[in-house]
Amino acid sequence: MKPWKILAVCTILTLATSRASYADEVTQGEAYCYEMQHAINALADFTETTCLPSKDKNGITFLMLSSKPVFSVAASKKAWLLVVAGSLGKTLNEHPKFKADSVIVSDFNSMRSRQGFRFPAKLAKTLQPKVYDGSMELETMYSKILAELTPFSVPERPH
Repeated sequence: MKPWKILAVCTILTLATSRASYADEVTQGEAYCYEMQHAINALADFTETTCLPSKDKNGITFLMLSSKPVFSVAASKKAWLLVVAGSLGKTLNEHPKFKADSVIVSDFNSMRSRQGFRFPAKLAKTLQPKVYDGSMELETMYSKILAELTPFSVPERPH
């Protein structure tokens, strides 16, 4: 086989593999979103949460949307963020090879102005087992989440 044909075949195989890898990562993200969404809705039954995965250069980012204005009431914000972080951390710890970048949290009111908050997925992955085994209190977990929570503008979808 001529060298240019070998190069072409290798390039096609590389592209096919990277596309399959990308699709696998997104499909896994969707499955994990489904799993987390149901856990969050079972535990935080004062709102309905929707999870949407998005692929970026550093892995999957999860967008968690609350149907109720959880950021308007301090107690709701605290409970919802703890449940979101706990569910995300549990899922990521059960699937340690999965590459998640961050989680974006928002609610119905905030999304009207396309605003939310972001925190690293690694934070949830680190905090969840500590709370689960009793070596960290929920108050400490919440303060660590708040310390890492940064405002985030949700981009509009291209038309």
